[in-house]
Amino acid sequence: MPSNKKAVHDSHILIVDTNVLWCEDKKPAVNPEVEEFLEKYSSYTDLKFHIPSVVYGETQFLQTTSAIKLHEKALDINSKLSGIIDKKIGSSVSKNSIHKLIDKKINNWMKKYKVTIVETPYSKIDWSKISHDSIWRKDTFVSDEKNKDKNNREMEKGFRDRLILETVYNLAVSNKTNKVAFITNDTLLKECTNRRLENLTNFSIYDSLVEFSTYLKLNHEKLTDKFIKSILIKASKKFFTKNNQESLYYKQEIYSKAIDSYGKFIDDPCLSYPNQTLHELFSPGEEWKPIKKSQWFISPPEFIDITNINTYNWLSKIKLAIIFKKETQLRSELINQIAPPPPPTYKVLYIEFSISWSAKVYKNGSFHDAKIKEIVMSSNVFKGIEQNELAYYQIQDFKLHPD
Repeated sequence: MPSNKKAVHDSHILIVDTNVLWCEDKKPAVNPEVEEFLEKYSSYTDLKFHIPSVVYGETQFLQTTSAIKLHEKALDINSKLSGIIDKKIGSSVSKNSIHKLIDKKINNWMKKYKVTIVETPYSKIDWSKISHDSIWRKDTFVSDEKNKDKNNREMEKGFRDRLILETVYNLAVSNKTNKVAFITNDTLLKECTNRRLENLTNFSIYDSLVEFSTYLKLNHEKLTDKFIKSILIKASKKFFTKNNQESLYYKQEIYSKAIDSYGKFIDDPCLSYPNQTLHELFSPGEEWKPIKKSQWFISPPEFIDITNINTYNWLSKIKLAIIFKKETQLRSELINQIAPPPPPTYKVLYIEFSISWSAKVYKNGSFHDAKIKEIVMSSNVFKGIEQNELAYYQIQDFKLHPD
């Protein structure tokens, strides 16, 4: 039987999509999880971090537009305050300087982590092919049924994604000394990239930093790529295979155990307010009714470590989104005539469970004696609705503001 061990570690070029860098909080240059990943896993392998120029530009754009919106709100507040106190209050920051300051912030971050910006290979791109694919909605150029213009026509999207794909492709095929890993959670971009690079042995694509870190940790154990890919697939199936009652999710009744232990957070979403103390002070007695929920989302298992020679320890996460509507008090017809009832209020509960489990993995990659070690609620937040987050949880048919 061939060995599942290898003698040396690989060096990697890591390329990321915009969704990896994105963070709701715009104070950091990029998502802090990226920094944590680079600081932790740079010691596991010779890791070279690359960002396509389009991704860099998108990150700049998102940060700049967010800052400009806040700037405009500040100017409006200053104007109103000036009227109240009869003294002009100005702003020393211009839109142009905002752009420059954000550019400086992001560049300082890239210097700190030795990030390489990869330029779009314009001279190597088949522009006639891109034009044809755009017209006929092929590859990354798809019609977006959920994004329509004022005439109810589907909006075409995908040009930026295609430029990212071309950048990744050119870097991967021209590289001879390193393995190339690309991280994106955009399903269509991932599918298109996989098709384009499926025959390239030095290329891999991942959904998240967690998924790539699992590969790196297994690689650090000096396991072969073939063995790693095999046990990752088997670990995912061992934890959850739809309708397979022998997979841990069903066999160990994980759903029931999670609900039994933490169901009160679903029954009363107000327990998951970011600041529960303030909520109790200013919004006591709120009643919310669940009106729609997503399916359970189960992430690929994250490898933790190996103990007792061949016991592999894993962490799987399951998460759920539930939309709630605030119940309003009944009002008399007379009151409704004087003052129309307020519009309904909606919020969404995001809840996540982390399941620690283990299994013995033998040299042939087979899993035995799989068992659950612990089920904990790792995240619970009750907050306002953002349409892009609902899209992630595949609740696209809910509209906060119906047409």
